[in-house]
Amino acid sequence: MTESLGHAPGTPASRRHAAIDLLRGGSILYIVGFWHLLGYVDGIDGYKNAVTYRLTVVVLGLFTLMAGALAGRREIRTGGHIWRYYWARFLRIVPPYWAALVLFGLVELLKWPDVAKGLLLIPAFNGEPLRTLWYVNMLVLFYAAAPLLLIIRHSLIVRTGSRAQAQVVLCGSLALGLGALDRLLGGLDPRILLYFPPFAVGLLLSGELLGHADARGPLHSRGLALLTALALVALTISLGVQGRAIETSLRSLPMAALVPALLVVVTCRRLRGWSLPGWLQATSTASFFMYLLHRPLLKGLKAAAAGLEPAHPWWLLLVLLVVGVPLIAGLSWWGQRLYDRALRAMGW
Repeated sequence: MTESLGHAPGTPASRRHAAIDLLRGGSILYIVGFWHLLGYVDGIDGYKNAVTYRLTVVVLGLFTLMAGALAGRREIRTGGHIWRYYWARFLRIVPPYWAALVLFGLVELLKWPDVAKGLLLIPAFNGEPLRTLWYVNMLVLFYAAAPLLLIIRHSLIVRTGSRAQAQVVLCGSLALGLGALDRLLGGLDPRILLYFPPFAVGLLLSGELLGHADARGPLHSRGLALLTALALVALTISLGVQGRAIETSLRSLPMAALVPALLVVVTCRRLRGWSLPGWLQATSTASFFMYLLHRPLLKGLKAAAAGLEPAHPWWLLLVLLVVGVPLIAGLSWWGQRLYDRALRAMGW
């Protein structure tokens, strides 16, 4: 969801970039323009159901997996590599996140004590996750763990001489570690356990997901067929969970990791030579700021539209879709662009 999930503005589009832009742009439009937007329109019910709950888990898993996959392209071997990685991630994510927390407090979407806790990332551990911004809180923690995972993976590859064996050992260790963490920290946000595996899959299999997806031949076809079958099994496993519990149940974990992995592989493989529309590329670039800003903006737009006294909830929905979503995208793109320029001006 951050700028690291794609190419920098102005970079010529590539097949991989087109795939990432399509997935990221489409996903943020789903979250902003459907999943959260309809919550601001009274009288429209039924949009949260067995299908859309699962789709939302897949979309968030997709964001998280892409974040891991693109972080996994970095070479992390030395202390200098780790410092540069942390500094880059801090600048890209944390100051906008802090600014969004303050904005949520100003518009009364969060109470000020919760804002203060959010600045310190406490809500991920105290059983009181932040509204909407819980995701960024969680993502910061995942990015913090990434260098350690990459170093361990490299060490295992050197020791075992097998990349595949190293991946299996590390993934198994992560599963055991997550289970132990869940028992030790009773207040841990269960969505951390749900979305860390997609991040780890993206991080550890970055080359396979983004670099080797161009491969052709029987091996790739068999791998794709296996991944498709596993994704279908993952969806089946989730069917035992109903309602809002889908968003936090560990039975949704395979779906949150495997379905996004399949989407990334297929999209990267199929978008050969595609050129996406400029508005979709801009939406992809703006996606992080869209996530941070859309709730305060939707709240303000709803208050403004209430003065028009719409006779029907569908009128308010039309206003929010036709005016609100493009406005959110435009302001977010502008905000991201200004922030990038500020970082460059300071030599960062």
